[in-house]
Amino acid sequence: MHVHAVLVVQCLGALVSASSEISSSRSIRQYLHPSSHGIAWIDCSSENDTPGLQCANITVPLDYRKPNSGRHATLGLMRRLVRNSSKRVGTLFFNPGGPGAIASNELIGSGSGLMPFSDDLRDHFDIVAMDPRGVGISQQVRCDASLYNTAIRMNPYPGDQVAFDQIYDAWQAFGRSCADMTGELLANVDSVTTARDFDFVRAALGEEDFNFLGLSYGVVLGAAYAELFPERVRTLALDGAVDRTLSQPYLVLQDSQSNEATLEKFFQWCDRNTDCAVRNTSFPTSSLYRDLASRASHHPLTALSCQSPSSNCFRTVSASDIYLRTQVLLNVAERPRNSNLTPTSWFALGKALHAAYYNNDASAFSSDHFRFDNQTGALGSIAIWCLDVDRTITTFEQLTNLQHLLNSTSPYTSGQTEAYTYMLQCMAWPHPVVYPDNRFHFDAQKLPPALIVNALYDPEASYAWAVGVANAMPHSRLLTRDGAGHTSYLLGGEARDLTDRYLITKVLPPPGTVVHS
Repeated sequence: MHVHAVLVVQCLGALVSASSEISSSRSIRQYLHPSSHGIAWIDCSSENDTPGLQCANITVPLDYRKPNSGRHATLGLMRRLVRNSSKRVGTLFFNPGGPGAIASNELIGSGSGLMPFSDDLRDHFDIVAMDPRGVGISQQVRCDASLYNTAIRMNPYPGDQVAFDQIYDAWQAFGRSCADMTGELLANVDSVTTARDFDFVRAALGEEDFNFLGLSYGVVLGAAYAELFPERVRTLALDGAVDRTLSQPYLVLQDSQSNEATLEKFFQWCDRNTDCAVRNTSFPTSSLYRDLASRASHHPLTALSCQSPSSNCFRTVSASDIYLRTQVLLNVAERPRNSNLTPTSWFALGKALHAAYYNNDASAFSSDHFRFDNQTGALGSIAIWCLDVDRTITTFEQLTNLQHLLNSTSPYTSGQTEAYTYMLQCMAWPHPVVYPDNRFHFDAQKLPPALIVNALYDPEASYAWAVGVANAMPHSRLLTRDGAGHTSYLLGGEARDLTDRYLITKVLPPPGTVVHS
């Protein structure tokens, strides 16, 4: 889970750059034509430098409640075929999170060995990445980027009614621009609809069963599918849980507490580890962090790498920017097994703090500046969240009460996290929340056992969320990683091994299993 699909592997340098995302999406969309009669796969290896990669588009109902309306949406798909056909189990659908993370880019990465699908997993499954409607090579949500850039720079902690009204109006104008530029699709990018898209594609592939590996916000998609089509699920592996049934204040509070606990772990690591760029035996990292944020709250810091008019980041950095980027940089606490990738994002956070504190360069904390030529549908993540998650904070009084609670429970960041940002963005969204209530509806008689995986210290997926999802999902098993960072599968350790075994054989780890990698 992170705004604009900034994923764990980006922190490791494992994703393609934003510019190549745009180029890849454009090149694929140029030659793919929607099909509503099965799936017409085309080899797209050369365009993506990924041997054996197949691409396709498929048309699906715009609104499954009105399947005969004649209105359709277009989905973009990528597939890597099983390596050993004699061992083939079926098709594995993969979603990396987001909301609205571009799944197709993840499959491109797997061709270079950057995504740690094990050889064993690839020997047993065709792996399919479907970009959720609204993003990537699927039909995209379009919004006025200039309105987003204006709204995101406002102080997220308004001190009075006037300041609150300004934030409310700014995000309302942004939401209206999405409605004007996107049209009917905007009301139909929720996770319930995307779960139905998964089933549409499953049927088009001729698969009887549904196998799914969902990371982070992909857990919301997997849970939605399990509610809708329990009898079709074979395996469901959900890593880094997000519990969409929570009330909005509780969701924001738990997101903040989990992020804060992980940040404290980072401070401890930095104070005792010589690899941390700001380690100072006489000056605790927590004190440096507080001091830097205090500076930024009184006067914005300079982002030296963002001064060009063509840059994709803002020239100055606020305390809020530091808090939000910190949450991203806490995602990867350890190097993936057998990996030669760049150092962990904790190492990167230490360097970022050093550059900002000692060299007056806060570039690493600058937030994304979106432009009109952005072609990845990155702003679609907001639309998805706004349709999925409870929307109860809509007044200045409600927000102020929540702020007081967050200030007391999250002293380092004042509760400014991704969930808090989405809360502001969705206050005046032009379409209502799709989910009818704040409960899961699983059929215990039809749904087979699922595997839920979570780290104890995850900055973006509270362990409490994993417990909640596991308790609600009948016969499920919770696998705990005693460690830090967002999701566990990408680390390629024990958690991945047990997840792969479950996906291939349906064998769950014993109850209460705890791993360390």
